[in-house]
Amino acid sequence: MAFLSEIANKVVPLVNLHLVAQRLGVEAFGLSQYALWLLEWGIILTTFGFPQLAPVMLRNAATADEQRRVNGSVIVSRLILAALSMLVLVVTIQGQHQLEPYKTAVLSSSFILLASALESTWILAAKQKLALLSVISIFAKLLSVVAVFVLIHAPDDAVVFVVITSLINAIIALASFLVAIRLVGFQMPSWGQVMGCLVAAAPFALAYLLLSGVDRFDLYLVENYFGPAATGLYSAASKLIGSVTPIIAAVSAVFYSEMLALSDSDSVERLVNASLFWIISILAPLTFLLGLFDKDVISFVFGSNFTDASAVLSILGVGTFFFAGLFVFGFQLLAIKQKWRPLVASLLFGFAIGATCGYFSVTSQSLSAVALCAVAAKAAAGAGVTIAAMRAWRLKFAALFLGIFRSLLPTVLLAIIAGLYSQLGFRFPSAATELVFLLGCYGLLFLGLNLAEVKWVVHHIYRRLPGIGAI
Repeated sequence: MAFLSEIANKVVPLVNLHLVAQRLGVEAFGLSQYALWLLEWGIILTTFGFPQLAPVMLRNAATADEQRRVNGSVIVSRLILAALSMLVLVVTIQGQHQLEPYKTAVLSSSFILLASALESTWILAAKQKLALLSVISIFAKLLSVVAVFVLIHAPDDAVVFVVITSLINAIIALASFLVAIRLVGFQMPSWGQVMGCLVAAAPFALAYLLLSGVDRFDLYLVENYFGPAATGLYSAASKLIGSVTPIIAAVSAVFYSEMLALSDSDSVERLVNASLFWIISILAPLTFLLGLFDKDVISFVFGSNFTDASAVLSILGVGTFFFAGLFVFGFQLLAIKQKWRPLVASLLFGFAIGATCGYFSVTSQSLSAVALCAVAAKAAAGAGVTIAAMRAWRLKFAALFLGIFRSLLPTVLLAIIAGLYSQLGFRFPSAATELVFLLGCYGLLFLGLNLAEVKWVVHHIYRRLPGIGAI
């Protein structure tokens, strides 16, 4: 349910991106995306690593009163951080002349920091109420389409788009807060409890800041050295990949909820392997097809003015696999064990790799070179956290490798099929026809190679659907 809802949540923003890119143009689109990127840093400082720490704290709370105190401590801590984030954001915007074009958009959307302080999706994850949150998100995202269609008409509306995006996310955050309050409640904490939460969350906050650096330093390089127009092109590819990577969160969040209740390595290993199997089974064909139809996808979503970003799309798609490793092994397995040192060290190493090669790549004036550096940063950090998590949980490499190989095999065979008919000179009537053919081939290959898993899923869906399982 969480996965299906998450697909809907990402299709709607793609409709928005299509409308916005067509109406704003390349340069104004770049301005809006960079303004949203600046706001992301304030949100990261506000959330401060609590998405990983807080579910563990809630799990360790033995009574309902303790759960209310945990929730109160997290909320009050975040409200203090939201005020600090606002101050940092204002000082940064006012103090740097090069950020002047983004000043109005950022400051008019700064209310998102307060909403982020109240955001309570971590409680819904811990209480396994993810489907409810997804329904709320879908409603809010549909509302955003209407707002964009009515209010965005020309490049001058870039600021309005940033405000709409922030407002929709604020609605989702506030809705999660209201639901979480009904589930857990709230109790005003003491100052000592607040300080204890902040100290405990600090390592994970540092890790999240580093993850954002690893994940988005490329956008800073593009804007700083190439300008807003290039930022618009690069952001187009980055946004499309951003619509794919939340699938990782959608699938792994369900497994993470189960991991929180486990302590033995064998059970966790089974969940990790299952989580990676389904994540890669979805990511692999999507990444392959994005690379094969990169120009068609970019042109369809953003328009012909953005086709220069097609090569960037193919390259960034590869980075989704390493991001999955970072997320599952680093921000789930290491978070449960509260092993923050290897997580921070791996992210520092990845950021150093990406920033170093990125600094030299900008001299080539190539967006593809910057994208390659972004993938290298994720690969280096992903390798570090994977090794650290496997050692911490005593996971077996052979089982992990076998699971990854099984999930990649249908896509490998799909690539062979595509290569064969291309070598034979066969041409489809249209790109859409070829896409449908390849999707059909992948479905058959996946069913044939993973029949046991598919039968299990169908059986349990059949049992859980109201009225169907009783027939």
